[in-house]
Amino acid sequence: MRKTIYSNQLNISKSSFNFKSLNKTPSKFMTISANQNKSKWPVEWNLESVWPKSLINNEVVDKFKENIENITDNKWKINIKYGVNKDLAFENVQKQKTHMIIGHSTYWNGLPPAASFFASIPFGMSRSEFLAWINFGGGKHYWEKLYEPFGLFPILAGDTGMQMGGWFPKHMNSPHDFKGMKMRIEGLGGNVLEKLGLKVVNAPASKLLSMIDSGELDSCEFATPVMDESAGIV
Repeated sequence: MRKTIYSNQLNISKSSFNFKSLNKTPSKFMTISANQNKSKWPVEWNLESVWPKSLINNEVVDKFKENIENITDNKWKINIKYGVNKDLAFENVQKQKTHMIIGHSTYWNGLPPAASFFASIPFGMSRSEFLAWINFGGGKHYWEKLYEPFGLFPILAGDTGMQMGGWFPKHMNSPHDFKGMKMRIEGLGGNVLEKLGLKVVNAPASKLLSMIDSGELDSCEFATPVMDESAGIV
């Protein structure tokens, strides 16, 4: 079973900058934002990642920090906190307790279901189609409008490519095989499988292996095989 791509997303508190003069592209956004605040340099921002430091997902987080500090000659420092509870991270950025958070829109319980369109739709768009829609087909406009009531500004921060739909203890031969199964799965895919009698369990990547061993989970999905391996699932 497969699902579509998952886009990594950097969500920034709008209180951090005046966003009226932002350029359309993320790279220009970073440059312009830094230039707007030269009088206030040096600047320190806090970035909360929902992934434990050991996960390969954080490579994009570390690269973001490296790029920002390099292009500003270390006048704009990024302080990263790893492994933050996803609901707490979303609350922190809304309440301006942190400047930025990174994860997927399917993580944030406070967002409407439509937010999943900016992370992953089962059997949805390929990576190229998704990026074309965001950058040239109006997707970015709708994404920003969706986040506006929350005081957040979203930007893309990479994507995983095609992900696996799950790891199972047996061959899944029909929709009926999902009935009664306890599975960690997020987003709209979980909503669909619930219709088939599956019980969706909310669990962080750091606890998946122990929950499978204890019987709290029968199966799970997380990301791509290399990411699943870094999480200890396979």
